[in-house]
Parts: sequence; structure tokens; C-alpha cells
Amino acid sequence: MPDKLNPDIIRLKDIISAINDIEQFLARTSLDDRMTLMAVAYEIAIIGEAANNLSGEFCKAHAHIPWSDIIGMRHRIIHGYGKVNIQRLKEVVDKHLPVLKGQIQQILTSQI
Repeated sequence: MPDKLNPDIIRLKDIISAINDIEQFLARTSLDDRMTLMAVAYEIAIIGEAANNLSGEFCKAHAHIPWSDIIGMRHRIIHGYGKVNIQRLKEVVDKHLPVLKGQIQQILTSQI
């Protein structure tokens, strides 16, 4: 099945796109800037939404990726109503997103 028709591949590409956007935002400024903080939080919510829409089969096949944590972060951002834990967000950006990006790039590469 071509990538453009595989919903899981589309979602993975959405996640990579959101991570790339976060990297670009933070190359210009920091999370101390409120507008950047909100943009990064939005992109992390996009990542969680994309992860939430991956098929169960895909998530089981790639259980080494903490999908439930990724989705949970999305829920905390969306339903936290402006009470984003900035320290937790920084940890996600600095520690977890680079790992996630590498894992997803590896999956995408193996699909070609």
C-alpha cells in the first residue's frame, strides 16, 4: 500500500512535521517567550492527537514507543486550560522529542 494511503504513515509524518516546527520555533527563541510556549504546547498536542489516531496494530508493533504517555501529554495540554507545566514541557522538548523523532524516522525509513 502506498504511503499516502496508509493512515499510520500519514500520522507519523504529522508527528515529524510537528517536531520540526518545534525545533524551528526554539531555534529563534525560548520557552520563556509566551508565544513560543503556546506554539510548542500546540505542536505537542498535535503529536498526541496524531499518536491517538494510530492503529492499535501499529502501536502494538511499536510498543517500545510510549504512545500512552504521548497521548496523555496531549490531554494535559488540551484539558489543562492554560495550566501547562512549563518544566514538564521543557523536559519533553529537551529529552523526549529527540528520541521520538529518531524512532519515528527509523520506522519511516524501514517502510520505504
